[in-house]
Amino acid sequence: MNKMIDELDVYLNSELSGSLKLERDDEMTFTYSDTAVRPVSVGMPLHEKSYGHKHCEAFFGGLLPEGDAARKAIGKRFGVSEGNTFSLLRSIGAECAGALSIISRGESVPAEGMEEVNLLSEKELAEHIRELPRRPLFVEVKGIRLSLAGVQDKAAVTVLPEGIGIPKFGPTTHILKPDLREEPGVIFCEYLCMKSAASLGIDVAEVQLREAEDLVYLLVQRYDRIRDSQRSLTRVHQEDFCQAMAIPSKKKYQEDGGPSLKDCFHLLTKTAVPALARQKLLTAVVFNFLVSNLDAHGKNFSLLHGKNVITLAPLYDLVCTAAFPDYSQELAMEIGDYYEPKEIFAHQWRTLCEDIGYSFPAFKRIARSLYSRLPSVAEKELSNMQSEGRSHSACERAVKIITANCTEMEARLNV
Repeated sequence: MNKMIDELDVYLNSELSGSLKLERDDEMTFTYSDTAVRPVSVGMPLHEKSYGHKHCEAFFGGLLPEGDAARKAIGKRFGVSEGNTFSLLRSIGAECAGALSIISRGESVPAEGMEEVNLLSEKELAEHIRELPRRPLFVEVKGIRLSLAGVQDKAAVTVLPEGIGIPKFGPTTHILKPDLREEPGVIFCEYLCMKSAASLGIDVAEVQLREAEDLVYLLVQRYDRIRDSQRSLTRVHQEDFCQAMAIPSKKKYQEDGGPSLKDCFHLLTKTAVPALARQKLLTAVVFNFLVSNLDAHGKNFSLLHGKNVITLAPLYDLVCTAAFPDYSQELAMEIGDYYEPKEIFAHQWRTLCEDIGYSFPAFKRIARSLYSRLPSVAEKELSNMQSEGRSHSACERAVKIITANCTEMEARLNV
């Protein structure tokens, strides 16, 4: 019989949810506490008391950064192996996505308030941003113990009226993304796509472009944090689709064993109003196709756990990846058995609708409402960016791609 060699407490907000244990065979198990009243995941319901390594690696491992360089830097900072999920969670799991805090046994749960925030001068913020590739998540800052999933360099910060800072222990309000050195213009393109989606009435996270010295960065407001007052925040639980389906981050793409669109739509049966969630997700799928956000994989959609209700979370990470040649030009999830956008015609969309149980005429109405308005909306957002002096040539490429995509989709659906 395996014996437990280490243990962490898992909290949902201030409630002890259970314990994450590392067994002698280096596999993890999670056991709900007797007082747990909410599941940590729709894929880990309360009626099953314990869950094994597959669920633990997918759900808890899905809270950690995915990039090898980031994990190596974090491992070096805390003296642990970058491949050891359990040790990384012990090191930076106190402030995770959603309402989770993963801490050593007996340790105090991070507060909901924002009393201990280290405000940064513009120079300090710029220095931290420049160091992000070497010091992911600002891990070198004393007291920082937070985690964000994903590959791109980013950090979680707290935005107050008096400036931007880093909390010592409490929750953060925004995610900060610098531009990518290897692909300049990505954050500008993300801003363009996010603002265009918002203008079309799509539920997305709020974004801003700001500057620190000569560096432009993107601020994304966290939808899993609700500000109750100037100094008080409430964490709202969330999980991405891969976590909800017990699929590890390394398999987030469908071709690698990740979720398909059919899987994603089926997952929405867990939401409070499945019909509404399905309409929102299909709108997101069409929008992603039109803006050539080809990297819309299973970790780029999430469920938001509200008070006794589960909803589809606002969209995030919307980028016209086709504007960057080094990005994959295939869809993260197939449409009608095809991954290449140029192969997607009316037949493929009809096949998708059959797979997910959606009316094809209803789909066409959603598509028409987007392709008929998106080109002018994207042009307007680009013009706004240019007038503010915060645009990039990648945005001009993106608008041309978006306009062409809309024209093409209209022609293909109305043959």
